[in-house]
Amino acid sequence: GVATNREGHENINFIEGNEEYSTIGVLSHPSVSGETTDTQQVNAATLDSLTRKHGLDPGFLKVDVEGAEHLVFGGASEVLRDHRPVVLSEVCDPLLRKNSSSAASVIALFEAASYDVYDAENPDRAPGDDPYGNVICFPKESKITRGALKRALAKV
Repeated sequence: GVATNREGHENINFIEGNEEYSTIGVLSHPSVSGETTDTQQVNAATLDSLTRKHGLDPGFLKVDVEGAEHLVFGGASEVLRDHRPVVLSEVCDPLLRKNSSSAASVIALFEAASYDVYDAENPDRAPGDDPYGNVICFPKESKITRGALKRALAKV
């Protein structure tokens, strides 16, 4: 199944042997251009409904869905509001744009939910500036600063 912004069924696009590039959006990652794409219909649910149904209390979300991140987070408003997980997500602007979104709109969604958003690899860089980058999002009440994140990354 897939997590998205609605309940029902979705077609997932994938490349046999390269499933890490699977998406419910347009499969257009440059690493697999020219490859043969397969499609399969799967169950779709929102993170909000899955959390309620299974009594989950997510503290951390990792999302990398090849340009469909806006759909996953579009179905996670309750999770972001009520559970306040830390989120690590890809925000690949070229892939998001092929799927009618953008890195800026995904980042804005987190900021509207009262999250601080940082570039996950280089906190000095503005989130979303790396076209194939990742962001890490902390609930504002956690008071994680850019400096604290830089110090933590320096230890890795």
